[in-house]
Amino acid sequence: HMVSGLMQGRRLDEIAGLLREAVKVNPKLWIAHIDLGITLSRMGNVKDAVKSLESGFKGDSYHVQARNLLTLFDAYDEFATRTSENFEMLFHKNDQEVMGYYAARLLERGWKQLTEKYGFSPERPVKVEIFRQQEDFATRTVGFPGLGALGACFGPLVTMDSPHALPPGAFNWASTAWHEFAHVVTLQMSGGRIPRWFTEGISVYEERQGHPAWTRPSFREFYGRYLAGKLVPIAQLNPEFTRGRVLQAYFHASWVVEFIVSDYGFEKLAAMVREYGRDKNDSEVFKAVLGLSMEEAEKAFLAWVGKRFGNFKMTPLYYPEEIDELRTNTLGKPGDAEGFLRLARACLQNGMIADAEIAAGRALELDKALPGPYALLGELFLVKKNPEMAEKYLAAALEKGDTNYAVPLILGRFALEKGESDRAIAMLEKALEAFPEYTGGDSPYALLPKLYLSKGLEDKALKIMEQGALRAENDIGIRIELAGIYGKKGRNRDFVEMCRQITDIWPYRVPKAPMRFDTHFELAKALLAEGEAAEALAEARIALSESQFGDVPAEGREEIEIRLLTAEAAIAAGDKDEARAQIDEVLEVLEPGNQRALDLREKLKS
Repeated sequence: HMVSGLMQGRRLDEIAGLLREAVKVNPKLWIAHIDLGITLSRMGNVKDAVKSLESGFKGDSYHVQARNLLTLFDAYDEFATRTSENFEMLFHKNDQEVMGYYAARLLERGWKQLTEKYGFSPERPVKVEIFRQQEDFATRTVGFPGLGALGACFGPLVTMDSPHALPPGAFNWASTAWHEFAHVVTLQMSGGRIPRWFTEGISVYEERQGHPAWTRPSFREFYGRYLAGKLVPIAQLNPEFTRGRVLQAYFHASWVVEFIVSDYGFEKLAAMVREYGRDKNDSEVFKAVLGLSMEEAEKAFLAWVGKRFGNFKMTPLYYPEEIDELRTNTLGKPGDAEGFLRLARACLQNGMIADAEIAAGRALELDKALPGPYALLGELFLVKKNPEMAEKYLAAALEKGDTNYAVPLILGRFALEKGESDRAIAMLEKALEAFPEYTGGDSPYALLPKLYLSKGLEDKALKIMEQGALRAENDIGIRIELAGIYGKKGRNRDFVEMCRQITDIWPYRVPKAPMRFDTHFELAKALLAEGEAAEALAEARIALSESQFGDVPAEGREEIEIRLLTAEAAIAAGDKDEARAQIDEVLEVLEPGNQRALDLREKLKS
């Protein structure tokens, strides 16, 4: 029981000490050997972990975690280690060229920013293991395949998926790595005593601080629950990470952190991490650092949420288990139109169409001036595939003053389908103003650019695309489009930044889906034009490696172009040997007599 409690807090040193004592007392306690092996592996000590796992597995050959981990560790011959100033990183050999460069670059930036910010430096080197197969990551992390996560941190060790583990655009590996390194800081800073909700909240908060585009699209649920008066209290957030709505708990916790920083200052946040390290609970930490009881903190947080997101215009969001309570409330107040509207909204949100229709009809009977029932009936007609009636009721809701973003959004789509471009633009702009964080295929960010372009409004189209990209951290397609626009406009620094954002998602040659784009080649050219020769050479080398050994091999003359660009960057960076090797390869193997290569050879001689 003691080991289990410590494991929840990732207090690995203490766990390992207890398990070593257990093994001494009873050398045939096989589960203790295995648990010690698992613990040592999470501390990054694979060599000793294997010894303990093998000892335990000899006595208990049916232990699945032990078998899975030993099988994975046997395959580490296929992996390579790269070191940087503060990190020791493990990659599959096929990933070391690309991820070795990018992961080191990102993590060292994270080290500089976060250690200075929190006034704490973790033990070095921090070990980071990045896996090209999702099941390998899952096995390394929990001993079983099927883990529904992208990364994990145990304090001294980070494990995570390589971008190659999932399709292009499935996730942002850079924000994931940043998130996990923030855990390294807060876990070690607190001796593993920080509660799950607080370390996760800080890590998601630090994602947003790390890059403006590293955002999570959970505003609708978070603020909708606030409007329903149903946000989980701070004091009850921790259990949500194991048996609740986990993704929403991450997002919610991050805004508690931002509230603390906004109203009390960052030093108070860092002080709270240190206080948790003194084995204090939430109530003790909030009182000691902020001078607040948990009830006072909750009240202050809710007031802050109302101010911070008060410009969002949406309806409350209800869960299925709350419908009975809402129905009971209408029985107690049969003349309350707003009560029936809340019930109708909850029923519609949870697929109870007939109940929603009855409740919405009753709300309309009670108060025909209330816009909400019209909007809700319009949405019901949309569900029932009656667009004419849906548009009629939604237009009535808008006329009566409904502010919910969904109303003009749907009306905008109707106008678009009818070819009424001016009305479509007006409605979609209204929806965007009401809720600027709504994203997706039917959002204003997706629909307005083409409409603006049809009116010759190129600057407005570009602006809305840029705003959309900042709210879609995994979208490669929009970034390739923006890179193309910046290239044509000669906005070289913006082009470089967009290429960097693409590599945060997919640091390889982009395949034909969503669209072929040799990020590294294009980035190397842009960096060379900016006079950043060393970085240009690094990108050109990756472009060459990817063209030969990556999943999207070079076609036609691409290899020649990449080698000549590498030679140019090498000359600019002062690496004559590299330049000479690339020029020779072109002239002696790929295309003897290539004029550009001959010119570069002369330039090299001079």
